[in-house]
Formats: sequence, C-alpha cells, structure tokens
Amino acid sequence: MIHFSLRQLEYFTAAARCGGAARAAEAMNVSQPSISKAIAELESLWGERLFVRLHARGLELTATGARRYTQASALLQQAGGPL
Repeated sequence: MIHFSLRQLEYFTAAARCGGAARAAEAMNVSQPSISKAIAELESLWGERLFVRLHARGLELTATGARRYTQASALLQQAGGPL
C-alpha cells in the first residue's frame, strides 16, 4: 500500500531542484510550511534523511535523498505530473 501522495513527491522534488523549501514554495505558489511538512512526512515514512539542512543556505540532498529524488521524478513523470 502506498502511504505518500504525489503532492508530497512534487514538493520534495521541487525542494531538491530549488535547493530549499522557501524557494520551492515560491516556485510552486504554496506556503513554505507545506513543503517542509511534506519532506518531514516522507522522511518519517521512509525512515531516511533526505536532506542536509544548511543554516541560512537551504537544503542539500543526502545520498539517499538523491536516490529517492530519481525515483520520485520517475514516478511523477509516469503519473503525468510536473518534474
């Protein structure tokens, strides 16, 4: 059973592309807490850290996060969502 939404994957991949939750929120026209919550929920669900938080500089993917980003991007493409 899938326990995450395509929206969460969209927010996660946007944060990875933009290098931060605030920039991803601006690019997607949503609130920054929405992006952060989606990332936190995915990290909790998967039991993996997706990003290293860089104080005042944004987010950087971990090795696991980079692997999950590739998987999420492929899934979104198959679902017809944005990349």
